[in-house]
Amino acid sequence: MKEIILDTCVIIDIFEKTRPRHEKAKKVSDWIIENNVSLVLPITSRFEIDRTLVNIQQQNGILHMQDGITKERPHIIKEYNVDVGFFQKYFDPSLPYIKAGDYILMAMAKKDKLPLITEDTTLYNKSKEAGVEVFTEEEFLQNIA
Repeated sequence: MKEIILDTCVIIDIFEKTRPRHEKAKKVSDWIIENNVSLVLPITSRFEIDRTLVNIQQQNGILHMQDGITKERPHIIKEYNVDVGFFQKYFDPSLPYIKAGDYILMAMAKKDKLPLITEDTTLYNKSKEAGVEVFTEEEFLQNIA
């Protein structure tokens, strides 16, 4: 496996130590780093990630960031701009209906035959229905890592 798609909830679980699923997500993150797997990320996910982290900081006054990702141990991230070419490549009306941000992740995973990790029940179920290789954090740790 050279690339993987993580739902934004999993990315937040990795970075924010106070999240209930942080320990599982950290193990996923460690496996990704140790195996030099690239994270595939549409730029739209950056909005959701950054907005969520700002929201956590505003509510709690501080972020409790994970310290296992460093300059020496980085995540390799392949960001994709969502433009006309992206739309033409990934839009597939045969995929099940789901909200736009999740649809993008499902469509990318389906088209590029990449595994997807999510804790979002709707995204998980719709991705399974679409034939995407999809895992929860726990399933990934049990079956892949």
